[in-house]
Amino acid sequence: MNFSLQNAMLSNAMLARHAPSAFAQSPHSTRSARYGFVPTSEVINALRHEGFYPVAATQAASRDEDRLAHAKHMIRFRRDDEPVDRLVPEVIMVNSHDGSSGYQLMAGLFRFVCLNGLMLSVNYRQINVAHRKEAVRDVIEGSYSVIKQARLGMAQATAMSRVELNRDEQMLIAIAAHRERFAKSSFAASFTPEMMLGARRPQDKANDLFTVMNRIQEHSIRGGLSVWERSKQNRLQKRTTRQVQGIDQSVDLNRKIWQYAEQMLALKAA
Repeated sequence: MNFSLQNAMLSNAMLARHAPSAFAQSPHSTRSARYGFVPTSEVINALRHEGFYPVAATQAASRDEDRLAHAKHMIRFRRDDEPVDRLVPEVIMVNSHDGSSGYQLMAGLFRFVCLNGLMLSVNYRQINVAHRKEAVRDVIEGSYSVIKQARLGMAQATAMSRVELNRDEQMLIAIAAHRERFAKSSFAASFTPEMMLGARRPQDKANDLFTVMNRIQEHSIRGGLSVWERSKQNRLQKRTTRQVQGIDQSVDLNRKIWQYAEQMLALKAA
C-alpha cells in the first residue's frame, strides 16, 4: 500500500490507513527482550515537532499475516520551511518491527512535474539507527544530516539539467536501468531499454541528463509500459509492467538509477 499527496502534510490517521505497521504498539513476537522497541509513530511525532512533516507512506506486503502488523514501512518527510519549487528535498525513513530492518534514513527529492519521488545514490550516506531507547534522538539528529545531503542532491540535479545527452548516451543509462529492473523477470525481452526513454508528458521531452534520468526512473519504478504479444495459442495479449511494490527493490533500483546518472555526469565533465 502507498499514499502520497503533492504538497500536503499527512495526519497520523491518514498514515495509519496506508502504513498501519508504523503504529504497531509492540514488536513482533519473534523479537527478544533485548529488542529496544520504539514505535515509528513516536518517531513521526518527534520529527513533526522538529519541523519534518510526513508527506507519503507505503508499507511492504507480507504473505505472513502474522507479520503484516509489524512489516517494513517507508515514510517520506519534508521540512515545513523548505521553499517549494520544481524540486523539494526529502528525508526518507524506512523501519520495521519484525526484525527485518532498523531505522534507515536516506536523502531524496520530490519532483512536482511528475509527482516522482527520487532517492539519491549510495554516494549520499545512509544513516542507520538500531532499535534502542535512544532511537528517537538518533533519528532526529540523523534527519538533520540527511536533509543537508538532500539539498546537495538538488545542486547535483541542477548540474545534471545543464548536460545534454545524445541518443547513445541516453541508451547507456536506459540499458543499465533495464538490466536492474528486469534482471529476474521472465519477460525482460518484451520491454526494451528504448521504451524506458519515452516521455509521458510534454515537460519530459527534453534531453538533459536530469530529465532523461527521471523518465527512466518513472518507467522503472511506476511501471505502465505496455506491449502486445502473441501467446503460445497465437492470440494477441497485452503485457504491462507493474509498479515496483517492494520497499527494498524500490530503494535499490531508485538509488542505482541516480548513480548511473552521476556516472554519466562525471563522464561528460571529463
